Amino acid sequence: MRALVKQSSRAVIHSCLNLLQMFLDNTDVFQEGNNNNNSMTPAQKTGVIWDACDKLDKLPLNNRNAMRRDLLTWLVDCQETYEEFSELLQHSTEGGDGNIMSNGDECYTSKEEPVAQSSLLLVKCSRGSINIVLKACECVGSSLTSDNSNDSLLWIQKLHNAARCVGIGMTDLGTLLYPPLGDNIQEEIQRQSKSIVELHDLILDKLPPVAFPEDLLDTSRKIRAATVKRADEALDGIKKMT
Repeated sequence: MRALVKQSSRAVIHSCLNLLQMFLDNTDVFQEGNNNNNSMTPAQKTGVIWDACDKLDKLPLNNRNAMRRDLLTWLVDCQETYEEFSELLQHSTEGGDGNIMSNGDECYTSKEEPVAQSSLLLVKCSRGSINIVLKACECVGSSLTSDNSNDSLLWIQKLHNAARCVGIGMTDLGTLLYPPLGDNIQEEIQRQSKSIVELHDLILDKLPPVAFPEDLLDTSRKIRAATVKRADEALDGIKKMT
């Protein structure tokens, strides 16, 4: 939550400074035709301030809600990325080897399709991992006591940081999934699969002083195993592309 407050507060201060600097640089800025050196009018810059203030006013009021908002945002990003590239992969499969779609987008080649498919399943594993984090944190948070609160909250912080790596990594991987696939995708696949595995290691091997439901642990094991499998498939496909 502290990071959100700092970020939103800085946005308010920065937008205010921009408006004040506009007045200092151009004292007759309100006169018609005297705003040639500025891309925005005073009214527009004032609107930016109001927008920043509105965002500050809508900040979560505690760490739990701030963390949930982060996780839900990454879940939405995962879902949107998955849907976008599922559609692109489907068009590529139906449209032929490297053809151009009706909207001008390029399709995957037959050699790229296995890599794209496995990478897309890594996005799905990312989404499932973040969803597991939501459930795990809720489970731990509902079991806090005076005896286990310090260890439990520290574990939640570590898990949230791991989820951040997965969420940001998923976005980075998504930017590389557009055809034609570039050389950097191999490194990003390795980095993302490692982030997902480390997240599940926290759940499975470094448990907090709280008993998790067995179905949660079982789902975590399955996603971890699927991640390793899909990463290996993607990397094998990359070798066949060269």
